[in-house]
Amino acid sequence: MSVSIIKNSFYSILKTVASLIFPVISFAYASRILLPDGMGKISFSKSFVVYFTLIAMLGIQNHGIRECAAVRDDKASLSRTAREIFAINICSVIVSYALFFVVINTVDSLAPYRELLLINSLSIGLTALGMEWLYNAMEDYRYIAVRTCVVQLAAMICMLIFVRTAEDIDKYAMIQVISGGGAFLFNFIHSGKYIDRKTKYDLHLKRHLKPVFALFIMSALVQVFTVMDSTMLGFMTNDTAVGLYSASHKISDIAFSAVCSVTLVLTPRIAYYAERDMHEEVKRVAVRAINCVFMLCIPSAMGLFVLSRPIILIFSGEAFAEADITSKIISLRNLIVPVNMFIVSHFFVPLKKDRLSLASTAAAAAVNFLLNLILIPQFIQNGAAIATVAAELIELIINFYFLSGIIPLKLVFRDIRQYVFAAAFIIPVCLLLSLLEMNMIIYLLLSVVSAVIIYFGVLIALKNSFVAEGLDILKSKLKK
Repeated sequence: MSVSIIKNSFYSILKTVASLIFPVISFAYASRILLPDGMGKISFSKSFVVYFTLIAMLGIQNHGIRECAAVRDDKASLSRTAREIFAINICSVIVSYALFFVVINTVDSLAPYRELLLINSLSIGLTALGMEWLYNAMEDYRYIAVRTCVVQLAAMICMLIFVRTAEDIDKYAMIQVISGGGAFLFNFIHSGKYIDRKTKYDLHLKRHLKPVFALFIMSALVQVFTVMDSTMLGFMTNDTAVGLYSASHKISDIAFSAVCSVTLVLTPRIAYYAERDMHEEVKRVAVRAINCVFMLCIPSAMGLFVLSRPIILIFSGEAFAEADITSKIISLRNLIVPVNMFIVSHFFVPLKKDRLSLASTAAAAAVNFLLNLILIPQFIQNGAAIATVAAELIELIINFYFLSGIIPLKLVFRDIRQYVFAAAFIIPVCLLLSLLEMNMIIYLLLSVVSAVIIYFGVLIALKNSFVAEGLDILKSKLKK
């Protein structure tokens, strides 16, 4: 893996961790004030607005990365392409807002959430304004990371100042929107670095419509799949169940999103190679990426499963203790989601194999919906968790079937036994430490540090090629 990819991976991880760590800290603070009921209202409102954000964004995120990455060496072509995509995005935002206001004013069951829905709806326009696809295409991950850290830190400070009682739920919702929207405003201002805003270009919007709508269906299925549980829980049960479920998801999200951020930086690189028919390079990068994902997601899932209770209690408080079992179930997603995310969004899409992505995602979404209908009434938030994990496993199996036609799976699974063997040591380490009488926070920190050291120590002893290469790069950097 080249040094530039490693640098981009570092900045992408930093950005992802910042965009999750600060909200997790905020969640730990706010959940003790707003309690499961209040956090449930927030989660339900956000999950509902996501459907309209999807309409606003169409399939522009993945399409924008792919198209801009292909022409990034030509500023005139890049400027024309970016402006065409942005023009389509503005039109879709207008349609989305029109639909949003019709729905919230006609569906009576949404009346108790109307104020929170209006606050969260600000993210619809801000997400489009952000042009995040342009920065990913240009691989400007350093800017993205710094911008995200600054905005998230400012949002956290605002939360500590303004959110003091359960009555401050609207303030918390607004701060959550600003934490994302502030970053997107910076994006729009900063975009002049890459695109020429002054020159007039003949815009050809029609050429983008077919791929955008194809990717929209896939993106919609992915996002609906992601938020469907919270939405269905909100309609079928109560806000407390949604709050407990969202607490479990929040912890899981930070772990697998950090892993996914490593593969995110490869989307423009794969698109660049594919555009130039460099098929062997595409396969080489893909195999390396999936092996890297396995190396990180297997221990993270193992650790989350064993440490779910202390994590929930530390980050959410005693009021969320019931989420322990839900968190254990959700932790299994960390074995599956990062691999699915890479194959669907960062491999099939750059190769313009959108139909494969659509097929696996549609199957998973259908399974998730049906299982939610069956399991939520009986098992509430635990039923939603089981449905999600089962659906994502179905998606993974289908994705591997499609992938086998492009890359030999023996290359993909080459080192997986080493990762499973090394990760198995995490369980006895955490269980032994739990026998010692110590503060819960110290126990959690000690368990994580010990698990990381032992895991990578075992991989070094096994002479894992991926870890060995990383150590060689680190040694050369230190020498310089």
